[in-house]
Amino acid sequence: MGRGTIEPDNADRLRSVNLALLLTRKDLEGLVSLDDAIAVTEALVQDEVKGNNVHLAPFGGQHAGPPGIGLTRVSMGGSFGLGCFAVNTSEVSLLYDSPGGRANLLAMMKLPYANLRITASIAAGAKYLSRTGSRSVGLLGSGRLALVGLRGLCAVRPIERVKVYSPTEEHRTRLAEEATTALGIPVTPVGSMDEAIDSVDIVAMSTSAYTPILTSEHLRPGLHVNGWGAPNEMDESVYLSADQVALYSRFLELEIQAPDPLRHQSDGPLFTLNATGRMPDSVVDFGAIVSGEVPARVGPHTTTVYRDARGGAGDAAIMKLAYDRARERCLGSEISF
Repeated sequence: MGRGTIEPDNADRLRSVNLALLLTRKDLEGLVSLDDAIAVTEALVQDEVKGNNVHLAPFGGQHAGPPGIGLTRVSMGGSFGLGCFAVNTSEVSLLYDSPGGRANLLAMMKLPYANLRITASIAAGAKYLSRTGSRSVGLLGSGRLALVGLRGLCAVRPIERVKVYSPTEEHRTRLAEEATTALGIPVTPVGSMDEAIDSVDIVAMSTSAYTPILTSEHLRPGLHVNGWGAPNEMDESVYLSADQVALYSRFLELEIQAPDPLRHQSDGPLFTLNATGRMPDSVVDFGAIVSGEVPARVGPHTTTVYRDARGGAGDAAIMKLAYDRARERCLGSEISF
């Protein structure tokens, strides 16, 4: 059946004939907004604290890169079923539910939602842990996720200027030009890390650093640090000195992203702090902050840190929302198998 010709969803019919939905990029355009994705993130991290999410390592072992798996078993207020999981590759994403413990393919999607999940996660972290009047960002890193994260910060705070530093001048200049156009604010490349983070409200970290580059010496009252790069990019002194550190997923940060000798990656600071029994009480689950169980320590003289784990159940949850809306709007093509 072609685009726009699908009859309204019938759960019994789908189960009996194994119908799945094929969704192209065009089908998916506009189905899930950033505000939608932020709301999904807020619900998801609260379920994370309750132990309702299950995470699996990427294919090829826990240190393999894409493709990877995000698995979630959350009801999300009735919107996401009792069990769904997603398999993401660079070409296509597969969404399954698991009635009775068996996998049932719901949809094949040409457009993975990984970037939207990251943007929403960064936005949610800044929403709860940065000062509402934050207007400036110092960005460290210029890789493919740098602009993805900046979009999240600009979505929840009135950001007026960004300074970006990465070791390669060509890379930081190219990102600055691209981000200036995309965000409509001045994004300036600078020649050193110290210059990038001097006098800013938010330090954003999107690096692939094998060894820590940010230390407690870089912290100052009122600063918010928002990291979505490599687990090693912050020194353990940052976690020991900050007034509050919120983890998107404690399990993903401490278990899935364990040290990787093949990539010459030493034990991550959080992993080491946890393994040696030195994890400070200031490190909390982000979901506990979102639910109100733990107050956010945001103030003119406090320093806060947010760590996105760059993976997990968020992709599956956003995909399920897109699938539900596609069914409601009769989008996509049905395939049987």
